[in-house]
Amino acid sequence: MSTTRLIRRPVDAPVTPMRPTGLSGMLGLLERLDAARWYTLPDLAWTGRPPGTRGRVVIGPTGVFLLTDHPWTGVVSVRDAQLRIDGRSRDLYVGDAVEAAASVAALLPAELRMHVHAVLCLTRQGGLDLVSRAVAVCSPDTLAGVLAGGPRVLRRRHRDHAESVVRASMRLETEGLVVAVR
Repeated sequence: MSTTRLIRRPVDAPVTPMRPTGLSGMLGLLERLDAARWYTLPDLAWTGRPPGTRGRVVIGPTGVFLLTDHPWTGVVSVRDAQLRIDGRSRDLYVGDAVEAAASVAALLPAELRMHVHAVLCLTRQGGLDLVSRAVAVCSPDTLAGVLAGGPRVLRRRHRDHAESVVRASMRLETEGLVVAVR
């Protein structure tokens, strides 16, 4: 038989908020976005892009964000606008993010294109807030600031339009869906 001890926190003790970590932290943050103001389109495969090029599109008052997650560990730096992990260039991934953002921006009306942003979220890192070639490089604990930190530039009708255009132009793949026929 186990005994459970209840440890009481003093009433005036500060509550430390949980910092989102890892892929689950990033996904948890996306789930907590206000559905009335944000659209999250998960696991999108870009039409015309190589298989395996996947990401999430997050649309909110501060813009349209193409979010790609990577589980890289190591020392992260940006030198001469080049993202490096443990000194090795990750320019290929930054270039892919730039291309993906450009392909989505091309789908939208001209007045919305400047509000499309590429984001690389390094899910095994913490405290990242960097920029490499116009791509935001963040970690799960700084993602909320990247998404909501800018000025509010998209009205509701712009967000609705962007969501319908993106959804119609990209194929949404649903993995693990099994339909039983009897």
